Formats: sequence, structure tokens, C-alpha cells
Amino acid sequence: MIQTIPALIDAYYRDRSAEFVDTPEKRHFLNLQTRLVKAILSACKNIKVTSPLEIAGLNKKLTIEGLRDTWKILDQAHELGLVGDIDQSQYQAQIQTLAQTLFSREVTTNAQAVKRRKTLSINK
Repeated sequence: MIQTIPALIDAYYRDRSAEFVDTPEKRHFLNLQTRLVKAILSACKNIKVTSPLEIAGLNKKLTIEGLRDTWKILDQAHELGLVGDIDQSQYQAQIQTLAQTLFSREVTTNAQAVKRRKTLSINK
């Protein structure tokens, strides 16, 4: 059973091993993803440490898809009880702020995309 955020992130990307071959660049990316997740959780708890935006800015490989991965990782961490009393809406808001600031767009999850398609088809 996964009991830490770094172990969860390693497992998440290990499942995508075809995309992420073990290289120093991959390890650097994983370290920054771990720092980003921890910074988001700290911001949700109003703990003043390095801001999520600063960490995201260090990750030159971060894309909107990377933020979607961060969302999924945090959802899994929430399900596993690794985020304490932080509500999902808190970290989701942090991720949306990063997406708007860095990429001028929102992060959509698969569930949101399906809901949007259903809404669009109903409105036709």
C-alpha cells in the first residue's frame, strides 16, 4: 500500500513507463512534481513555503497535461488519505490558478469533459 506522496508519484509515472524511461531528466521531473504536489498541499493548509507557482516555474517540462496529472495524483492521494483534512476543491482551485497563470486555460479532467459533452448534446 502506498503511504507517501513521493511513493504515489513514483507509482503513477511507473505505470506510464513507455512515456517515462528512467533518466536523470525523468528523476528531475518527478522531484519537481513531488515538490509541486507538496507546495499545493501546503498552500491549501495556509503554510507559507515555496509557492506552487514558483515550483511550477522551475519545471520547464510542465504542460497543461502535467497539471492534469497533478490533479489525478492529488485525487489518488485524497482517496488514500494522504492529504489530511484538505478538501478536493481546495487543491483543484490551486491547480486551476496555476493553469490560468501559466497557460491561460483551465485544466479539465476526464469526468468534466464527459459532463461537458453531455451538456452540449442536451443543449442542441
